[in-house]
Amino acid sequence: MASKRTITPALRRKIDEINQLIKKADEKGINAESDFGSTVEMDVDFRPIRVKSQFVTIESKRAVSLWSWGYGKERFNVNDEDSLGALNFDLRYIKRALVKGLKRGY
Repeated sequence: MASKRTITPALRRKIDEINQLIKKADEKGINAESDFGSTVEMDVDFRPIRVKSQFVTIESKRAVSLWSWGYGKERFNVNDEDSLGALNFDLRYIKRALVKGLKRGY
């Protein structure tokens, strides 16, 4: 039987850093801003990322405007290689979008 993994310290640090950016963006009333793989740039208002044992949940609050991307709710299992790869990909995009939104300041 394969051993169960928990969140690695590196992944935990990445999630904590993104949660700090989400908190900072909420305090300033700023949304994440990115194309998220599309051709149109969109705003996303994220909730803090939650971690419970080997599961990581990413959720957006609401659509901000007509061009907003409704991320919705996504749950990742770090024991699944495909899910872990998708989680790392999404975390990179979310961090990039939050930094971009904070730099623009609106």
